[in-house]
Amino acid sequence: MNGLRIEDKEYYYDFSYYVNGLLIGKCCVFLKDYCLCDVEIEEPYQNQGYGTAMIKAVIEYMNNKPLWLFVYELNLRAIRVYEKCGFAVNKFEYNSWFGRNMYIMRLEVL
Repeated sequence: MNGLRIEDKEYYYDFSYYVNGLLIGKCCVFLKDYCLCDVEIEEPYQNQGYGTAMIKAVIEYMNNKPLWLFVYELNLRAIRVYEKCGFAVNKFEYNSWFGRNMYIMRLEVL
């Protein structure tokens, strides 16, 4: 099976992304505030468009809800992926939870 699998965990959706039957990526969205978090693609599958495909599939599943996320300011690859998917930097802040400077990015909903 290829594509997105979704598990409803009551307070959040747990997304898993498969290619040729292999789990290659995952993320989750908290339903209270639509925060997209824990986004990851396995290293051998990075830089091949899978991250973009997964995020776009999540956006489609969430029916263009106002998703947002934190991203480390130096994670330029992730920032480019999020921008390709329609997210824009909304705010810059030091996040004590993560212990580093982060961007808050929001999905530009049309």
